[in-house]
Amino acid sequence: MTIPAPMQSQSQSEHERLKYETVWRHDDYRKFSPGLQALTSSNIIDFFRHRAVRSILDAGCGSGQVMEWLIKHHPTEFQVHGLDIAANCLNPFFAGRENEFLSTGCLWVYEDIPQGFDAIFCTDVMEHIPPEHVDAVLSNLCRAAGKAAFLGIALFEDGFGPAIIGSHLHLTVQPAEWWLDRIQIAGFQVEGKTVSADQNGKPMWLYVAASTNASVP
Repeated sequence: MTIPAPMQSQSQSEHERLKYETVWRHDDYRKFSPGLQALTSSNIIDFFRHRAVRSILDAGCGSGQVMEWLIKHHPTEFQVHGLDIAANCLNPFFAGRENEFLSTGCLWVYEDIPQGFDAIFCTDVMEHIPPEHVDAVLSNLCRAAGKAAFLGIALFEDGFGPAIIGSHLHLTVQPAEWWLDRIQIAGFQVEGKTVSADQNGKPMWLYVAASTNASVP
């Protein structure tokens, strides 16, 4: 199935919403969660603890596997909530509780982002953002993160989009240095960064732990 380019009468955010509601109808897209892998293979929990984080917004939460893991393993330590552009993204674990754990909206629209969270968790999201909206999304996330953020960004083109909708889902594929510049310009203070590579040494993922001054007007 091919998703047509947005018409003039259709906003880009609406086009992206329809695209991802189509993508999330494919069960194969739910099998692997890069966010969960990043969460369980890094020290991000300790990073959040050291900054007295109690509430986390999973921005671009997708299937919700990160939230599910936090609910199961840290039920009293962290309050978690998700934001995604697609209303049908969550896995069956959240059936009947979607309104409790999911807000829908567009990341480059600041008013769509739930407020009042200590930290933002955002993995496998930024590379999906159209290039012209990257700066706005990073700025919005920095403003919304009360204390800290964790960003995981893919540095490679995807194969899933071409296979199911005829176009790439990774719209902004840039090297780690490019992303780090954009992240810092947005206002994040980078506290730690890691670039993972494949077996051939090709950079694949950028992981950034950052603090913010979002609480300062």
